[in-house]
Amino acid sequence: MESNNDIAQSTWGDVEAILMQWSHLGVENQSNGTCLIGHVPHVAPLAWFHQKYRALELDEIIVLESKLGRALPDAYRSFLGLCNGLKAFSNHFSIFGMPRSFSRTAFHAREPYDLVMATLHTGYLPGLLCFGMIEEDFLYCEWDTGHPMEIFSCPKYKIDERHKSWPDYWTMLQQEVSRLAGMFDEHGRKIIT
Repeated sequence: MESNNDIAQSTWGDVEAILMQWSHLGVENQSNGTCLIGHVPHVAPLAWFHQKYRALELDEIIVLESKLGRALPDAYRSFLGLCNGLKAFSNHFSIFGMPRSFSRTAFHAREPYDLVMATLHTGYLPGLLCFGMIEEDFLYCEWDTGHPMEIFSCPKYKIDERHKSWPDYWTMLQQEVSRLAGMFDEHGRKIIT
């Protein structure tokens, strides 16, 4: 049986390979560790199709958990150790992380959406971790780390209007990145609405 770490490494490798399909449009590695993939000037002059953020160190994950007031689910914690958040497909898919800087003066230091802000303020629903977005829906999971991390999406604050669900974090990540990859052409233009 594969360990959570093996599943995380394997799935993240598959996801990175999909994201890199747009590397022919350019790749820029920023000074803060952010990797921009696929310059898409048809979206905006400085827009990139994908943005992945430098992984968190263990001490940073502990600080993040302290800010949230509880431990993160194991799968999401593993993800943050590989990638501190993600904005993909011109922001049609986002996984929140921990911004290391809140400076708004430079595009050379892009940061992920703030998990703490999303969970405790923007997408707050008691007992749930709000950790990302797919198009217009927020992504949630139960806080209780003793159970499998079932993932679901729903409109902001409308827990009873679940649109999609997945049995675990890594299945959601793999399926949604694969699905969205089929919705865009080689130039990062949406071909399916």
